[in-house]
Amino acid sequence: MAGTLEKMGFGGGCHWSTEAIFQSIIGVSNVKQGYLSVANKPNKYFEGVLISYDPLIISLQKLIEIHINTHLGATRASIRSGYQSGVYAYN
Repeated sequence: MAGTLEKMGFGGGCHWSTEAIFQSIIGVSNVKQGYLSVANKPNKYFEGVLISYDPLIISLQKLIEIHINTHLGATRASIRSGYQSGVYAYN
C-alpha cells in the first residue's frame, strides 16, 4: 500500500550523478536535478536533487545514509565549493 509522497532535497556532487543514484532507489518516485539554496542565503546555491519518496517504502534515515555514503567521492572534486553536502527540508 503506497503512502503519501514526501519531498526532500540533497545537495551533493554533480547533480547528474546524484540524480542517477536516487533514481535507482525503490520508494523514490521522482528526482529533479538542479541547484538548491536556502531562504536566508538565496545567492548561495549548490548542485543537488529534489526527490519525492514514499516513507512507507524507504525511510528518510535510509535516504540520508545513501546520500552521505555516495557524496564522499565528491570531496576531492576540483570545484568542491559547489559540491557541498546538504540535506534540505522541503516544507
